[in-house]
Amino acid sequence: IGAEGGTALAAVLRTNTSIRQLNLYGNGLGGPGGEAVANALKRNASLTVLDLGDNHLGDLSSTKIANALRATTTLTSLQIQPLNDLHPGSSGMGDPRLASGC
Repeated sequence: IGAEGGTALAAVLRTNTSIRQLNLYGNGLGGPGGEAVANALKRNASLTVLDLGDNHLGDLSSTKIANALRATTTLTSLQIQPLNDLHPGSSGMGDPRLASGC
């Protein structure tokens, strides 16, 4: 779906109350799509499981996603694998909700 599709989906996630699990593995979100999803996570109150693996998120959007975890109380599982999406020093890796798949 690429960055544009990820941004459009994120707009829906901001106000969605019925989607509980979302698998976006390998959809080419890139940094812009990842940032949009991060912003949506801050407002979403229903999503419990999210898979963002193999989207080449990069450091900035990965950090924004990690920061969004602080704002959400419903998300219990976030998959980001393979870990080449995250580089050493990216914040949030200590959050127990992050699954590395290792």
